[in-house]
Amino acid sequence: MNNNCLNKIYIKYLNKRFNRFIKSPTYSLIHIPKKFPKYFTIQANAKVISVGNLSFGGSGKTPFIETLINQYLPVSIKKVIVSRGYKRKFNNNIFCTFEDFDLNLVDEIGDEAAMLLRKTKVPVAVSGKKYEALLLAERIYNPDVAIIDDGFQHRWVKKDLDILIIDEKTLENPNLFPTGRLREPLDYLKYADIILISEKADLSLLSPYRLNSLILPYKIEIGEPYLLFQNSILPNEMSLGNEKFVAISGIANSGRFNNSLKEKLLPIVKYFNFSDHYNYSATKVKNILNQTLPFAKNIITTEKDAIKLMRYEELFKEKKVALYVLPIRFQVIDESNLMQQRINRLF
Repeated sequence: MNNNCLNKIYIKYLNKRFNRFIKSPTYSLIHIPKKFPKYFTIQANAKVISVGNLSFGGSGKTPFIETLINQYLPVSIKKVIVSRGYKRKFNNNIFCTFEDFDLNLVDEIGDEAAMLLRKTKVPVAVSGKKYEALLLAERIYNPDVAIIDDGFQHRWVKKDLDILIIDEKTLENPNLFPTGRLREPLDYLKYADIILISEKADLSLLSPYRLNSLILPYKIEIGEPYLLFQNSILPNEMSLGNEKFVAISGIANSGRFNNSLKEKLLPIVKYFNFSDHYNYSATKVKNILNQTLPFAKNIITTEKDAIKLMRYEELFKEKKVALYVLPIRFQVIDESNLMQQRINRLF
């Protein structure tokens, strides 16, 4: 059976499953059944904003959630981030605030949730089932708005706003996995309220879908590298352009990180590219440091990796290796403030 036939069968299955969700019963938090049916929807007390994509990994969901919280949502309202905590070491349901943050929390809630907690100071609720994380947050915290990380495919919760992020590579190869990067058909774009599409993408590729969604371009901006362990290694300021670096990353789109380093004109003498959500052990970090020292005294990494490497500060001090972080920022290109207006309608 060829890939086209397999894709058609899978699309038929996805459409059937999606229709069952549309017809499924909706429960409020006041009337939660003791046992849910196979398909159901929960109506939360909080407003629910979903941030997701149609493809596997690397679309910029995490930096966008930071931007959404810091630039678009009212400061005065109570917010919570709902996450699955992908690749965390424990499976318990957990709610934590910024006051709970420590270097080992990443094992309990996952790297992306820990990074968002540290950067936004917004509480995080984590569960293998996102609707259970939302129920936990509502019971403990009673938020005004819940942001579901990677929520487009999670249909057990009724959403007030569905935001979908699409990069140019997904549009250029609109095939389902394994021949493409899609985990749902591109036709499912029609279910999003707001579509954020890379400024590098060819917008004409969207024309066959007759979308009524608000469509806005976005770009990923590269920040200035910063030293993670301040005042711990180098007595004087360095000129980064004169220093050699070893780069390490464990993210879905390592190519984007490597290109960002080239944009910054940083002299990278060696790359370590690991799988997405890579868990660094002390042994692995020692190995990386030993392989770094013959080439350089500086390592540069992503913010998602840095949240897991923070616990190994003493190893970096011992080897006298500086650890730099390259931040990125998600910017929506929206001169008319259309997305802000759409979000304001929720409150």
